[in-house]
Amino acid sequence: MRCFAVVVVVIAACGTTPAGPTPASQTASLYPKGPVATSSPPVADPPLQRPTLHLTISRSGLQSLLDALIPRTDTGNYALLGARAWSWSRTPFALAFDDARKSMTATTDVTATVELPGTAMQIAMKVAADAQPVFTAQHKLVLQAVKVSVRSDDRRIKMAEFGAGLTAHVEKTLQEKLTTLQVDLAPAFGALHEKLGAPMFLSIGEASACFTLDVRGIEAGPSILADGLEKELALTVAPSLTLPCTVAGKDGRPMTLTEAAGANARELPPLPALRNSSGIEGGPFTLSVPVAAGYAELQKAMWAAFPDGKLFFSKEHPGLYITDPRVSSAAGEVVVVVRIGGHVEKGVRIDVDGDLFLTGRPAVRDNFLEFPDLRPTIETEQALLAVAIALQEVELTTAVRKALRLDLSARLAAVKEKLVDALSMEKVVVEGVPPLCTRAELGRLEIKEIAVHDPYLRATVTTTALLSASLPCEPGLHLSQSESSDWNIRSRETAQ
Repeated sequence: MRCFAVVVVVIAACGTTPAGPTPASQTASLYPKGPVATSSPPVADPPLQRPTLHLTISRSGLQSLLDALIPRTDTGNYALLGARAWSWSRTPFALAFDDARKSMTATTDVTATVELPGTAMQIAMKVAADAQPVFTAQHKLVLQAVKVSVRSDDRRIKMAEFGAGLTAHVEKTLQEKLTTLQVDLAPAFGALHEKLGAPMFLSIGEASACFTLDVRGIEAGPSILADGLEKELALTVAPSLTLPCTVAGKDGRPMTLTEAAGANARELPPLPALRNSSGIEGGPFTLSVPVAAGYAELQKAMWAAFPDGKLFFSKEHPGLYITDPRVSSAAGEVVVVVRIGGHVEKGVRIDVDGDLFLTGRPAVRDNFLEFPDLRPTIETEQALLAVAIALQEVELTTAVRKALRLDLSARLAAVKEKLVDALSMEKVVVEGVPPLCTRAELGRLEIKEIAVHDPYLRATVTTTALLSASLPCEPGLHLSQSESSDWNIRSRETAQ
């Protein structure tokens, strides 16, 4: 087995003896020249990606929106042998859908009361409104191609129509209200945009990191009208994770967690306009997150393998230890510098002091970060061999490899938790209507590749995800107690 020296047994290992009496102890220092390291902030340089979100506004959700936004009653006056009054009220809308025409029909029963000289007349009418729900570039749900028809089987309708113009008024009122109806989803999408645009600070072991999932664009596919309104939305995003955080605040400096909530908070671009697309494929998608990690963070994680700051690694020389690990890079490889200390006993005690340089390329296996080819630098080997042969290379390299071996699964779990939280929210879009909810389901996070840049390590984390939004919330998505109470209060106030 190839051996290299640390310091030690300088002549004894070579079979020679120094002249004169043997001293009780000796000191050996070793400081070979190390690779030239470089440093700069880590850069994630994220690629644009296109995750999809399935939006569902159910039949009950659309009914709630129409009932909240379309008047339930109306009154007016007309002249017939003096001033007379009329009024009408409607029942909740019932909906039917025709996906072939991309339209829905809303029907309601209207009861009208018309004052006549000496009496009042009640007339029952049927109202049917046909319309096509569409989304505008400003994230608003509107109705186009609205057609309203009013009919009644009551023979007295002609009298009411002659005197008060009742059917024409009901038809005109509902036509105007449905044509001008707007359900503004911009606050809901804007809240999601803010959550995804703001940096999410993570604590990954001893390292600090921040994650962003900037939304650069939003597209909408064709609507599907099947017991409600369903639509695929595609988000253009640029996800990234940097260790340490490199997201700049208003003053251009990387933000801390405290600054992210204060005056130095990042200025987000406005919510992108909604663009219509001829087709968007839904279902689970793959999201790749570039991770840029500074070597200082890897160095912090490495310290966990040094109990009390020292790692005793040699069975043959139990008094030897390494300490003070430092990590950098040079020439496309990771450079690990460890300080060697302690002593060896070889008939004489030799105190050891010096720096050792090892280099290697990282590899990922089942979310374990490893350095299988870690080895001493040529300068370190030459310096050691110039002194003596006393230490098995495998002992030192194995110890450093173990210290650098990191299980990233637990660290990635924090990223997953934050990502799910960022993509899950509740937002009331219309007072008196249940909120719109978004939900995220993420599969296993896995590191696919890792590359060495002189200033930082760059890796790619991939996961499969499924995003959905629904109004009202799907089963299993519940408001908190305080939010539920607020919503119930608003609902009662709206009803009154």
